[in-house]
Amino acid sequence: MRSTVARRSFNFGLPSIVTAGYRGLPNSPTPASSAEAVWVPAKTVRNLDALLEVKRVEHNLPAVTAIVLSGAQIVAKGETGFRKAGTSVVVRPADRWHIGACAQAMTATMVGVLVEKGVLAWETTISEALPKLKDNILPAYHDVTLEMLLSHRAGLSQGYESPAAWRYIWKREDSPAQHRKKVAALMLKNAPAYRPGNGYAYSNMGYCIAGHIAESKLDQTWEQLMGDLIFKPLGMSSAGAGPEQNFQQIASPWGHQRNGVPIEPGIQANQPAAFGPSGGNLYMSMTDWSKFVAEQLKGARGEDGQLLSASTYRRLQTGKRTDKGNAYAMGWNVTQRDWARGKSPDSVGRCLSHNGTISSWYSQVSVAPERDLAILCATNIGNRNRGSAVSINTKLNDVAWTVIGEALTI
Repeated sequence: MRSTVARRSFNFGLPSIVTAGYRGLPNSPTPASSAEAVWVPAKTVRNLDALLEVKRVEHNLPAVTAIVLSGAQIVAKGETGFRKAGTSVVVRPADRWHIGACAQAMTATMVGVLVEKGVLAWETTISEALPKLKDNILPAYHDVTLEMLLSHRAGLSQGYESPAAWRYIWKREDSPAQHRKKVAALMLKNAPAYRPGNGYAYSNMGYCIAGHIAESKLDQTWEQLMGDLIFKPLGMSSAGAGPEQNFQQIASPWGHQRNGVPIEPGIQANQPAAFGPSGGNLYMSMTDWSKFVAEQLKGARGEDGQLLSASTYRRLQTGKRTDKGNAYAMGWNVTQRDWARGKSPDSVGRCLSHNGTISSWYSQVSVAPERDLAILCATNIGNRNRGSAVSINTKLNDVAWTVIGEALTI
C-alpha cells in the first residue's frame, strides 16, 4: 500500500526574496575518512523520470530534476525536459543546475569549518574582523557577529535600499574579492533596518559580508575557500561558477525567464560577485548537491559529519524565531511538518528547508532528520519577467510535493 500524507502538512511558508531567493519549505559515531566512504549510491535507485515528466508538462517547465536521499544514499532520482526551450537537446544526469540560496548553508558550513579550526568564532564581530573598515562604517554594526550575519539578524537590508551599493553591485567591476569588499563598505554605511540582533530580515548582503570576512582572515577568495573546505572534501567536482558558455552545443541547461524565453549563458545570466556567498552564481550536478545535503542530514541527526562535528551542526541548524512565526538558522529555515515525522511517538517532524532562485532558475531542498530523508528539486526557469498567473515557486512546490509522496513509499 502506498503511504499518503495530508497536503496541508507540506507548507512552504515565507514569501520569495529578491536575488538568491528564499522561501521556507517543507548513527554512525565516526566520521568517514573519505568522500567515497561517505557517498554510497543505493543498489536500486527508483527512476523518477516519468513522474517528473507529468509535472513538467502540467506546469510548462523547460526541464525539471529531483533526487531523494535516504541517509547517504540516493534512493530515487530523475530528470526530464530540455536544456533550452525550443530545442530537442534533453537534460542529462550529469548536467549542472543553479541552486540559488540553497547554497547559503554551504557558506555557513564553510564558516563552521573555520570556526572549528580556530580561525574564526561565531562571536567574531565586524569591527574585529575588518579593523580597517571600523572608522568608516556606522557604529551600529561594530558588534555585529558572524552568527548574526549568517542568520539574517544583522539589521541589513537587501541592498537596493542603498543606492550607492546597488549601483556598484550591478556594474560588476573589480575582482570577486574586491567586489565584496567594496559592497561591504557601502552597505555598512547605511542605517540598519532594525537594531542588530533584535530582529530578522532576510538579506543576501549579510552573506556577502560574512564571505568577505572569511576572505580577509584567510587571504583567499570565497571561491577558493568553498573549493578547498567544502567541494573537494565531499567530492563535489562539478560545483562552481557557471553556466557553460557553449551556445552552439547547448552544453548544459540554460536558465529561462518566467515566460519561457531562454537566457544565453554568460555574465548577464549570472549574479554579480557580491551575491556569490548567498548563492548567486553556484552551479552543480544534482548528485554533487546531494552529497552536501547528505552531510547536512547526518549532522541534523546528531551525528558527526565529514566536515563538522555534531555540536557545530547543532548550532548551524538550530533556528531562532522570526517575526514571521517560523524559525531561521544559518542557511536553513526550521519548521515542523507532518510528513517529516519519524516512527517514534515523540517525533515532531523537524524539517530543514530552503528555496533558491536568481529569477531564471528555481531550486528547493527539504531535510527530514527523523525520517533520515531529504528531497532536492530544481528547474531551469524562474520568476524574471513576471506575467504568469501561477508562480514558478508554486509549480516547483507541486513537483516537490509529488516527489515527497513518492519518497514516502520507498
